[in-house]
Amino acid sequence: IVLPVGPVAEDAQTGEPVAFALNAPGGSPHMAIMGGTNSGKTYTAVTMLKRLRSLGSVPILAFDFKGDLTEKLAPDIGAEVVAPPRVPVPLNVLHVQAADETGLREAAGRIRESIGRVKSSKLSGIQSDALREAVFQTLRARSGGKPPVISDVARALAAEYQHRERRPDELIATLNELTQFTLFEPQISPAEFFSRSWIIRLPQDGTAEVRRLVINLTLDALDRWINSQPDAPEIESRRSLRHVCMLDEAHIV
Repeated sequence: IVLPVGPVAEDAQTGEPVAFALNAPGGSPHMAIMGGTNSGKTYTAVTMLKRLRSLGSVPILAFDFKGDLTEKLAPDIGAEVVAPPRVPVPLNVLHVQAADETGLREAAGRIRESIGRVKSSKLSGIQSDALREAVFQTLRARSGGKPPVISDVARALAAEYQHRERRPDELIATLNELTQFTLFEPQISPAEFFSRSWIIRLPQDGTAEVRRLVINLTLDALDRWINSQPDAPEIESRRSLRHVCMLDEAHIV
């Protein structure tokens, strides 16, 4: 799958075509597009995604900070648009495949990292350990029953702090602030969610913490789901594509 880089896709000096072989043998299916303000980064990416979608119905997940992807990309890829907290992401974001204690603890550590990176300041060792235990207790308590949500983690963390006789601090305050909003509604599983195309709008009028939490937890859920799958089929050393993710304005996170 070879994608022209932008609508012109031509070297300005030599006139040679400029293209990206997305799944060539020995290559990497990851790409960063960098440039100054109004240099055409988003336009280039949108052009490439439209070209990709013309070759097959691979699902696309895009994070939109400026609002222009909804207009420029959503109709062409058949994407559903959500804008948390006004329109929550309908993903069971805390879904974990494993039911054994080891698997739950591994997932709890990953989710702990995603939540912990919401604030710019690093968690202390005690905060990190308490948050991991709170996530673990949340996953274990709800396994096989009602899907857990972020507010369950906040309550479990408050209980963990009380058990450790530790006073509420910035971590507690951050989770309490974030759980004022419904950012995710566990309506569908990761397998169903990531089999469809979505644009998640995260406008600048929201807080940086909300944007980071939505991105971190969604990408963590995507990573857990992909890594639970068998390898994608390979034809002549070329992997078939299962999913494509685009993070616009990535420097924000």
